[in-house]
Amino acid sequence: HPDAGANNIGISISDGNDCRIGNNIAVVDTDVGGFAISISGATDPTVHNNIVWGLGTAHLKFDPDVDTIDVNTIQADPIFENPPSNLYATVFSFAPLSSSPTIGNGKSRFAMEVDYLGHIRDTSNPTIGAIENFPGCLTDGQGVCDSTEDCCSAHVCQGAGICSSM
Repeated sequence: HPDAGANNIGISISDGNDCRIGNNIAVVDTDVGGFAISISGATDPTVHNNIVWGLGTAHLKFDPDVDTIDVNTIQADPIFENPPSNLYATVFSFAPLSSSPTIGNGKSRFAMEVDYLGHIRDTSNPTIGAIENFPGCLTDGQGVCDSTEDCCSAHVCQGAGICSSM
């Protein structure tokens, strides 16, 4: 998009054919300006099932070229386990909590077979984003786990039956 210029601050496509942006989470600094998702010069791009969230005081901007083709991208807090406390945070976790709108809302045609941590993806309703989780999974100190399968990604079930970060 001509107005985007160098302000593509999230996910962007510049030129290309049959490019796809799907099942992604874009968390951007809204005070920088620019678009959370942008497209410029691409032929037959698709944009499906993404979540965009802005940190900062300015409103989140949307590329008009994306708006015309987008399907089911929403603006929502992805509810990460340990989100960045500010724009310069160096300690955080992008693992979605069990209450996250990312869980079960991805499309299998856009999902990799394994997530960023090497876990198998849900083949029918994957999590949006890099880390697969499932409804009701447990994070640090939530409930009692019987095995690591009860815990959200990036967590293991410890001997006391408590999920904790790896």
